[in-house]
Amino acid sequence: MNEKILRVGFVGAGDHATQCIYPSLRMAPCKLAAITDLDQAKAEDAARRFGAGAVYTDYHKMMEKETLDAIFCVGGEKLHMEVAMAAMDAGLHVFIEKPPCENSGQAEQMLKKSKAAGKHIMVGFMKRFATGFQLAKEVSLREEFGGIHQYLAKFTTGRYKKEERFIPHHTIHHFDLARFFLGEITELYTRSVKIAEGKVGYDISLKSANGAIGTIQMSSLHDWSYPNERVEVTGDERVVIVDNITDVSYYRPRQRRNFLEQYKLEDSGDALHWSPNMTASVLMSHRGYEGEVAHFVNSILTGTVPMPDIGDGVKTMRLLDAFNQSVKSSSPVTVKGDE
Repeated sequence: MNEKILRVGFVGAGDHATQCIYPSLRMAPCKLAAITDLDQAKAEDAARRFGAGAVYTDYHKMMEKETLDAIFCVGGEKLHMEVAMAAMDAGLHVFIEKPPCENSGQAEQMLKKSKAAGKHIMVGFMKRFATGFQLAKEVSLREEFGGIHQYLAKFTTGRYKKEERFIPHHTIHHFDLARFFLGEITELYTRSVKIAEGKVGYDISLKSANGAIGTIQMSSLHDWSYPNERVEVTGDERVVIVDNITDVSYYRPRQRRNFLEQYKLEDSGDALHWSPNMTASVLMSHRGYEGEVAHFVNSILTGTVPMPDIGDGVKTMRLLDAFNQSVKSSSPVTVKGDE
């Protein structure tokens, strides 16, 4: 076990931070030294709940006064970039929530700053660390799977109060997840429908550099109470399916059996299934938050690159830019690659 402890400061004490990221710190070898939030009462409440030693309303002062190794920042995209750039100047590693910034140009600036400072910026695309998607990834890499040839994803919500937040705060998850499974995306084409303000739907067609094709269906046309997420990864006569993060099914070619035998309730080897034990207090870890936090902290302590890093952030933000361009032009768009 690694005996080193990472001293971290935290910027942001809102709902998402306190519900998902702060509780995940307990699973990583780190010490929460200080918290910053413009609302001092929120910062003090978070400090009491999660054991921080100091409270600030100015993150610059926190970086100046505290002895830190890294910063966590959970706020809006503008704050993410500001804090990351300031942390680079202060010689600190950074974990920022998605989206990392407002566009791919800003992400490229952050990447350049990270390289110049010799410090890492990890972006919180937590779905990569969800147990269901980790299992599906492992299956898809098996030789028997025959490579990935087709990809299908669905991620829906109810009505968004602010439509402009739907894509950078919701759809961006599955842009990164598509890259996680397919590799780099080279072409994107989007069709859209809108029935009211905040109620939109998108069918996004993808082509990867590896030749795989895929479709992502995104919408805010559902009710918030519906099951809202599915990913299907298709290989050669095999498919692995993840429903709502917590249920995984891996289907393989059916074994040859006579008519009666195929209906016996026994393990035929045709399919493997996994679901978490919902009576245990493990749901947060299966969602990916604990995994991403532990990965960031352990990567910094061991001197390895935490992934997905800001380089991944650049590529995912380029997909976001291509998506917006395709929506406006109603035509396929070539995704910008590295020059």
